[in-house]
Amino acid sequence: MRFDRHRGSWLLASAGLLTLLTLSPSSQGAKVRIQGGARLEARVAPHATRVELRVRLSDDTNRPIGGAEVALRFDPEQSPPPTLPAGAVQPCAEDLVAVTRRPDRQYTLTTSPEGAACIRFDPQLGAALELRYAGDTHYDGAALRVSTEAQGLSPTLAFQPPPVALPLDRDEHPISVATRAEHTDLQPREVPVELFLRELTGEERALGTTRVSLGQRAEFKATSALLGSPGPAQLGARIRAQRGIGAAEALTPVLRTVPVELALVAPPRTGEPVELSVQARGEPVPHGYVEALRGDRSLAAAPIRNGRASLPVALDPSDEPTLRVTLRFLPGSPAYRPPADLQIDLPVPRPSPFGRLALLGAALLITGWLIRAWYRPGRREPTRRRPELPRGTAAVARVGAGPTSGGWSGVVTDAHEGTTVAGATVMLLVPSFAADAPVSALTDADGRFELPSAQELQLGALEGVRLQVEAPWHSSLERPLPPPGELSIALVSRRRAALDRLVRWARRAGRPFDGDGAPTPGQVVAAAQARDVPDVARWAKAVERAAYGPTPPDAQVERQLLEEQPTQGHAEPLEPS
Repeated sequence: MRFDRHRGSWLLASAGLLTLLTLSPSSQGAKVRIQGGARLEARVAPHATRVELRVRLSDDTNRPIGGAEVALRFDPEQSPPPTLPAGAVQPCAEDLVAVTRRPDRQYTLTTSPEGAACIRFDPQLGAALELRYAGDTHYDGAALRVSTEAQGLSPTLAFQPPPVALPLDRDEHPISVATRAEHTDLQPREVPVELFLRELTGEERALGTTRVSLGQRAEFKATSALLGSPGPAQLGARIRAQRGIGAAEALTPVLRTVPVELALVAPPRTGEPVELSVQARGEPVPHGYVEALRGDRSLAAAPIRNGRASLPVALDPSDEPTLRVTLRFLPGSPAYRPPADLQIDLPVPRPSPFGRLALLGAALLITGWLIRAWYRPGRREPTRRRPELPRGTAAVARVGAGPTSGGWSGVVTDAHEGTTVAGATVMLLVPSFAADAPVSALTDADGRFELPSAQELQLGALEGVRLQVEAPWHSSLERPLPPPGELSIALVSRRRAALDRLVRWARRAGRPFDGDGAPTPGQVVAAAQARDVPDVARWAKAVERAAYGPTPPDAQVERQLLEEQPTQGHAEPLEPS
């Protein structure tokens, strides 16, 4: 018991001593005061004959600091401060609490609960001004110097999301355009935004106008009746320049598409071509092809001219009365969406009773030919073969001679598909001022063109003259101008050109970009990611979108791919050592 009593006394003494140490002034920590940062923003803009200054005071979290005093001084470098005439500075009535003129020829602006202040002043007061917030117990001070030269807003426009295709069989299309500008919270402005469609020829179609405040989205409903004919175009939005606001414009490529209807003109008859009608929205389709298939075998193909096609399908005689054949539409432009394949029953010619006699006659002819082969044939001059263009390569060949004083004509085709290219521009580039304007011709629905003679164009000598060919969905081609005559021109589509450039790049770069077979965009992307080469991966993904995306790449996309293509010097260090 004595031991427990002494132990309790010791614990009580220790607790008392600890309490005294805790309550003593020396044991208390120093007081800490925490202050936030302050930020001044200002925007100068013209307003009638004066200049408008809008000020905003906020803290580190962008919350407004209201009821604060901000000192304003013109020409801060001048000492003493310049004398300001009465009425030189006036408040903006909508959001300013107070403007006080101080004895030292300065002004004090008191911010509103939103942290804003606004004044209008004579532009002759000085080239610069200074704003200063002294701070208080909660916020540090802040200062800002501003030029008094009025600066207008510089807006920007962007389609969100950018439309790719505009189906003309829909009544209308929702279009959204985002507007942006710096300091719109200091100077809110409402502006008119125009929506328009620009053809490849430069002609524009107005689609609508709406007013929005900068920083908001402009919403449109584009009516298909105003979009014009099927084909490529540019959809644009613009803000016209006005006082205090600069001009802005945004353009994005779009493709106007229509569904195609394929129908029989009349019931098919034995031994006669199948007559077809090819329409889109009740109008004839200008180009393309129609093909007849029996399973996977192609029986015949015919071009479309002015919405009609005559398809000569030759069927072998058979005991079957009819034969099921599939007809499909092959578009000459991605603007025309193919319909479902058309299934028809063609009448089959009956076997002739004189078939055996025909076989006998053929056997006799073959026998006579074999007998004739014993005789030495007479000497014949070799005929000159027409030059053929290499398949899959862009090229120009002179396939027919013409008079020296004649002009140039011919046809433009796809180097891979062999189909004709309509709407291509064939131009003569003259390295002098002999011609007042470039001489050009546009290919028709069959891909044909015709250029006048050099004598008619007053070109003189043809030395140095070059031939340039451009098409909406094919890479441009430029070659020396051949002599006058019939020309055959082959163009490579931009899709295939983009893939060819990627294959050549990968083969020069070597492994792992170049595999056992032909390199693909996906293979190059995987190899670039494994090697941690982000620029190569981005470029290969862009090539993949251009080659396999829903919209054929235009000239702008091709130019961007060429600019982003990694140089060979960049690829060589990636080869394995």
